[in-house]
Amino acid sequence: VQTGWDEVFFVNKEVAATLEPDLLHRAIKSANIRPGEIFSQELYLIYPCAEFDPETYPLLLKYLEPYRETLLRRLRYDKSFPHYRLQWPRTPDIFEASPKLVTPYKARRNTFALDCTRLYFSTDVVSVVFKEHSPCLDSQLEQFAVNFLNSRLSTFQFRSYSKPVGGGQYDYYAN
Repeated sequence: VQTGWDEVFFVNKEVAATLEPDLLHRAIKSANIRPGEIFSQELYLIYPCAEFDPETYPLLLKYLEPYRETLLRRLRYDKSFPHYRLQWPRTPDIFEASPKLVTPYKARRNTFALDCTRLYFSTDVVSVVFKEHSPCLDSQLEQFAVNFLNSRLSTFQFRSYSKPVGGGQYDYYAN
């Protein structure tokens, strides 16, 4: 994707109040993640489900209209995708998993935190979901993983095989 144009799809509380609520999800950006902590702001992501019919959401269409031409120029490989989508739909399980680990896609050091509130995000955040995980009230394994991954030892290990991307940052790709 050339750009999802996050500035349009991530909205504050005031803009969210003017849109259909079932399209909105509490969200974070990479800047909201610090080692072991998520600093949540009143940020929402407009993220329609895969079966979304835009005609049933007039408030959304009205909100997106000023951005329509720019949004239609975005490409996924060589094809454009609908102006009412941030990106191609991902499996909701990625976002709805609780607990899950989250980290910025690019960071100077390991910066993992535990999300127990089903936050949504764009491609600037990577998540890790355990195959067998406990409910958030008893997420000892996940919390142990966060603590270990944020350690100096783990950061040192990661830097030995990761891809530096400039400015002292490293690429925390999904795999």
